[in-house]
Amino acid sequence: MKILYFAFAGSRLDGVTKKIIMQHKALRSVNLNTETFLLANRSPDEEMDAEIKNIEGLQVFVADKEVYGRLRSRKVRLEYIAERVLAEKPREVVVYIRYPIADYFFWDLTKKLSSYVVVTEHQQIEGDQYFTKATPVKALSELLFGGAVRKNVTGFIGVTKEILDYQIKRAQNKTKIGCVIGNGVTVNSFPLRRPPEVKYGSLRVLNLLFLGTPYHPHGLDRLIKGIASWENSRKIDIHLFVVGESHFLNSYERQVIQRGIQASVTFTGFKSGDALNQLFEECHIAVGSLGIHRKGLTETSELKAREYCARGIPFFSSSYDSDFPKDFPYRLKVPADENPIDIETIYQFAERVMSEKEHPVIMRDYAVKHLDWSVKMERLATFLCEISELKNQEN
Repeated sequence: MKILYFAFAGSRLDGVTKKIIMQHKALRSVNLNTETFLLANRSPDEEMDAEIKNIEGLQVFVADKEVYGRLRSRKVRLEYIAERVLAEKPREVVVYIRYPIADYFFWDLTKKLSSYVVVTEHQQIEGDQYFTKATPVKALSELLFGGAVRKNVTGFIGVTKEILDYQIKRAQNKTKIGCVIGNGVTVNSFPLRRPPEVKYGSLRVLNLLFLGTPYHPHGLDRLIKGIASWENSRKIDIHLFVVGESHFLNSYERQVIQRGIQASVTFTGFKSGDALNQLFEECHIAVGSLGIHRKGLTETSELKAREYCARGIPFFSSSYDSDFPKDFPYRLKVPADENPIDIETIYQFAERVMSEKEHPVIMRDYAVKHLDWSVKMERLATFLCEISELKNQEN
């Protein structure tokens, strides 16, 4: 069985592109004949080109939007999928597509590939997401064509059960099957953290680290409010490092100034390499997403939580994550609401976990066994084999 994996991509080595590359490598590492195609809207930049040029089985197809225009570029890329798949025999391949927005062109593609096994991967509840982001054209397109697309495909992968259930419901077909496979991480790509030594009851400075692209559903405003309330009590010193960039940063910076806590919050911008590793070693606790409920969701599968676990830094977040059991001692679940984060609870959590000297090694071991892409892609390989057999039986 051959897997043809298609995913829309930009020209930079962003988080999505890195994830696709890691999935590709992991699929091939479990002996699956996989060809992956990054469908770009412009030529890769120098960093991305250097990363992918020597990866066996990975190709880039470019339909430059500056040449074709945005809509035509999308159409050309979807036509490329059809051309590449139709060159193969239906019984010999599985088509795996990272779900793009539904429109007429994507619906037409799934119709052309009706004799093939086509599985789509979903990161979100698309209709609700586009309405939340106030992108009415995308929302309308998804509303008009999303159900028809889902009826045409063979099955779904959702990063959470909540997302998978939505896809099957929109297909309006109880025979549709799917599988929940949360996001993963390449564990050995991150160094194991060497945390500051803290004896129980001796923590006097609490350093918090947020890593990612700050935006509204990450809920940093809740943490900023919590820090402001804590600062008023002056129990201990607290410092939050926000590592990442987005157009929401100006809003967060204003909130920090308005509450007079500039000394307690540092916006570092983008960090990588030794500079990022140093922050991980200086900080006690990491910060996950605190506002996923703002997207109407109760579950998450956030990439940063997996990186935190791989590096060995305890963290807190507000949503259910099926990859971490409720009794996982190094993840603190805080309420999923609009209240300020209770820093006293975070402080007590930090005191407990930091007093356990072996916590980085224990977290790392958990990540290797449960979160590594090799583990995730073993599950995906099993599902794709099963769905392929079912499709062939029907034919």
